[in-house]
Amino acid sequence: MTFEQDEHAVETLARRVQRGVGQRAGFHEAVGVLRGWQGCDSARARQDLADGHDGQDAEVTRVSAQVNARARPGTDPDLDFAER
Repeated sequence: MTFEQDEHAVETLARRVQRGVGQRAGFHEAVGVLRGWQGCDSARARQDLADGHDGQDAEVTRVSAQVNARARPGTDPDLDFAER
């Protein structure tokens, strides 16, 4: 394997890890939001996300979008960081 092939393989793996971490962080954020909104435990919130109409990823995206739409600039460190 050449250096360029090695470098490409590492970059590809790094992108996959980055996407996975982002998805997992979004999922845990959505679990926390549902716990607060519904007053339930983590297991129930995870189940509710898994039962979403379009699957877990779509439900996580929907919940995150609602939270971000209601956030005021400067009051949500996660939102402020994501916009940089």
